Amino acid sequence: MKDLDFADDIALLDVSIKGMQDLTTKVEDVVGLHVNAGKTRMMIMGNLPYSYVTVSCNTVETIDEFCYLGSIIKDDSSCDKDIRARLGKANGVFGRLTNIWRDNGFSLHTKIRLYEALVLSTLLYGADMWSMSVSNTKKLEAAHHRWQRKILKISWKDMITNKTVRETTGQDTLESIIRERRLR
Repeated sequence: MKDLDFADDIALLDVSIKGMQDLTTKVEDVVGLHVNAGKTRMMIMGNLPYSYVTVSCNTVETIDEFCYLGSIIKDDSSCDKDIRARLGKANGVFGRLTNIWRDNGFSLHTKIRLYEALVLSTLLYGADMWSMSVSNTKKLEAAHHRWQRKILKISWKDMITNKTVRETTGQDTLESIIRERRLR
């Protein structure tokens, strides 16, 4: 795989700086697309020596992270920042649904379906690519359990275990959900 196209963006991939220079030259010369050097960024992953790529006689800026299709990609392959961003987005979605969580007119089944469709889908977008550390797993599980407790109107003071909360909502641990998504 040499490139990933999306709308008017393209992500070129290669294992060497020379290969990347060749790809950018081919995009302009062979394909006939004009590459705007002011909008173009390059990220070097791994132990390649620092170098530069030119487009139309302009040097392409080298960066250590960028957002592509809503996911934050870092040059050290860390997913910590992406997970924090996803937690923030999912927390925002959960917060906007507060009136539904408080409403006694909705069944628990309906609330859980909304939780899965809106909150978990926002949280887990791109999660199948995350390299999970213990600290990130704990952050994700804490949010997952906190949200379920709010849906069930259970306080941490009630001394109810996370396992009991999950059994009541029919949810699995996020670690298991992510593992299952990776197998699809």
